[in-house]
Formats: sequence, C-alpha cells, structure tokens
Amino acid sequence: FAFNDCAALKSVVISKSNAYARKYFRQFYPDVVIAGGKIYNDEFRYEETDSAVELTRYIGEAANVTVPAEINGKPVTIIGISTFCRCNSVVSVEIPAGVTEIGELAFYECDFLAAIKIPASVRQIGEWTFFGCQELKFIEIPAGVTEIGEDTFGHCYSLEKIILPDSIAEIGRDPLSY
Repeated sequence: FAFNDCAALKSVVISKSNAYARKYFRQFYPDVVIAGGKIYNDEFRYEETDSAVELTRYIGEAANVTVPAEINGKPVTIIGISTFCRCNSVVSVEIPAGVTEIGELAFYECDFLAAIKIPASVRQIGEWTFFGCQELKFIEIPAGVTEIGEDTFGHCYSLEKIILPDSIAEIGRDPLSY
C-alpha cells in the first residue's frame, strides 16, 4: 500500500481519466476525498457524467438511509466502490429503482447493517460487497442480477436466508466465507 500510514492525508487530486488511481483510493482509502467530487445534501459524495451519477461515499450519520433516485436531474445508477464501507451508523438502506450496479466493497464491514432493499434494476453486485455485515439476516437478490462477486457475503455471521433469482449466471469464489 503506497500510502499506508499517511494518517494526515485528507484529499488527493486525480485526473478523471485515471480510472486505476481513482479505484485504488476508493477501495483502500475510502475516507480520502478525491478532488472534483461533489456533495449532495450533506450525505453523499458523488461524481456525475453527462447522463448519470455515481455515489462515491456516504458521509451522513443516519441509521436508516434512502439512496436518492436522482441528483441534479440525473439518475443515480451506481453505488460505487466502498460507498458505505465501515459506516457503522447505518442500520438499513433502501436503494431506488434505476441503480444498476452495486460496486465492490460498497457495504464492507457495515457492522450494524441489518436490512437492505435492492431494486430489480440492479444487474451486478461486486466483490466483497456485504463482507462483514454482521447483523444482516436476510437478503433477496432481485431477478435480473446476473453476477455476484467473490466473498460477497463473507463474515455475515447472522445471515440466515438468501433468495437468489434464476438470472444468476456467475457467482465468485467463496461467496459465504467465514
């Protein structure tokens, strides 16, 4: 980790065209602000394209979170890498129709996340997405999801029931690792 122990690092400037560096910082340093991102309603950092919005970090403190369906008139289509990573205030999340992807590590180690509503519009759930969500007891993956990444539900010790649709074509390695 190139920036390990850089405890004072609060922000980084990365070109929008450098997808690798942007992913790296979101994945390993989710609390570091990537310059150029915007803030919505004191709850979410986000980035926008000409036609859509990707949420990049939840910065609110609510227990029950409703992801916005749109920001600035553009649909929210992606819950990005590490968006809710280690957000231990979060107990429930409702994701609106229109979101098509839940990125890797999106809810990683949200220790108290107990309920999540995933809409039918979601097609892909990334690697390690719900890893370490120790209070999650039930999850229904909607029809239309074709891929679940590796270790998606690892260390979800309270998970009692998962409903998988017929549309699942690929499940990554160790989806239920303990």
